[in-house]
Amino acid sequence: MNKKCPACRLVDVSPISSKPRTLKAHPKELPGLSCRAVVCFGLCIVAFLGFYLSLIVPAKSLTIEEKATVRSAIKILKEKGFARDAALLDNFTVF
Repeated sequence: MNKKCPACRLVDVSPISSKPRTLKAHPKELPGLSCRAVVCFGLCIVAFLGFYLSLIVPAKSLTIEEKATVRSAIKILKEKGFARDAALLDNFTVF
């Protein structure tokens, strides 16, 4: 005959003890959905930063002449109506 714990409905299969499990022997409750979402979001941010830094750290920087060429190209993009794209190049790219 299988004795079940009234709290968790687990079968007590312990051959050592004839007593049913106590609350101390029960597995811990799993974290809630919000806790899992926060952990998942944090891991995504860490992975994104890791990938970004892996692109930035080994990259060779531009010379002064190349930087001037890039700045003039961004200026031309702004003048031709690509303001959003130029803003992305100005603010988020590393030269």
